[in-house]
This record gives sequence, structure tokens and C-alpha cells, in this order.
Amino acid sequence: MAAFLAAGGRGGAGRALTADRRVGHHAPDREEKMIMEQILLTILLTVLFAIGAKIALHFKNREMAMIKEQYERELLHCRAESEKVRAALSDDLYRQIRRTEEVYQSKLNEKDEQIRALVGEIEALKAWKEEIGLKMAEFKGAAQGNPQMLIFKLLEHNQKLNRALLQKWESLEKSLSTELTATLDKLRSLFRETEALHRDGLEIISLYEARLPDDLKRQVREEMLKLPRGAGVPELPER
Repeated sequence: MAAFLAAGGRGGAGRALTADRRVGHHAPDREEKMIMEQILLTILLTVLFAIGAKIALHFKNREMAMIKEQYERELLHCRAESEKVRAALSDDLYRQIRRTEEVYQSKLNEKDEQIRALVGEIEALKAWKEEIGLKMAEFKGAAQGNPQMLIFKLLEHNQKLNRALLQKWESLEKSLSTELTATLDKLRSLFRETEALHRDGLEIISLYEARLPDDLKRQVREEMLKLPRGAGVPELPER
């Protein structure tokens, strides 16, 4: 019995020693495994960080592209509005000038007709004067036979006729002066309205220009400065 117990004790001690040796043999493997896990974790974090940075860069580039497209749309819209304002100003100015020209031309035609009618009346008066003068000369010469009286009557008749002609000329001159003054007032009013439209156009262009960033403002100015001087585009105010 004692021998069996001693043998069992020796066997237990041997197994304990063998287990300790196995534990000692697997300890370096665990350390290597932990190091590999740390390396893999570091690589995984690096890859995840790179993927995240790439995704963030992609979204940032997309955002910049969208902002660029928005600015380009704003620039196109500003150009379109500028063209509309320029076309509206040019059309309004052209129509107003044409209307003023037509009105002034009609007034001139009316005055030409009045002058022709007055010239016709003067010619008729001259003919009537000559006819009356001849008749009076015949009548006075036949009735009185006094040359001085005949000359006096002809001079008196000539003065009356001259006064009538002067009155007609004064009336015509006054009418022409009144019409000319009214036409000049209309032209001044037209130019004032044109200047007001020009200022409104510049204010509209300035409002659209203020909505753009500085680089696009410079680009708009460069594009508008490339246009020819005779294109009818209003000059932008200096900032």
C-alpha cells in the first residue's frame, strides 16, 4: 500500500513537471500571437484611416465641384441678365428715339406745309397787289389825272399790305418757336429718362455682381472688357 502510494506520488510529480514544461513551451507562442494581432490591428486601423481619408477627399472634391458648378450657373445667369438689361436699354432707347424722330418729322412736315401755304398766300397777295395797283392807277389816272395822289394811294396800300404780311410772319414765327421749344423739352425729357434707365441698368448689374465671389467678379469684368466699345454695354462702376 505504501509502495503504491509512493509510486502514485512519483507519477503525479512527473505529470506536474511535464505540464510545466508544456506551459513554458507555449508562452513564446502566445507573445508572438499577441504581437501579430497588434500588427494586424495597426494595419487594419491604417487601412481604415486611408479609406476614410479617401472617402472624405472624394466628398470634398464633390462639394468643390458642386460649388464650382453653382458659381458657373451664377455667372451664366449674371451674363444672361446683363444681356437682357443691355438689350432692354438698347431697345427702349431706340424706340424712344424713333418715336421722337417720327413726332419731330411730322411736326416739320406740318410746318413745311404751313410755310408752303403761306408762300402761296404771299404770292397771291403780290398778284392781287399788282392787279389792284394797276386798277387804281387806271382809275386815278382816268378820274383825277393827278400823279402825286396816285403815288400816295399806292404807298398807303403798300403799307397796309406790308403790315398784313408782317403780322402773318410774326404769327408763324411765334408758332414755330413754340413748337421748337416743346420739341426741345421733349428731347431733354427723353435724355433724362435714358440716363435714368442707364443708371437702373448699372444698379441691376451691380446687384448681380455683388452676389458673386471675387474671382468670378474679376472674370465677369474681364469678359465684359473684351467686348467692343460699340456693343452698347454699359460700363461697370469701379469698386
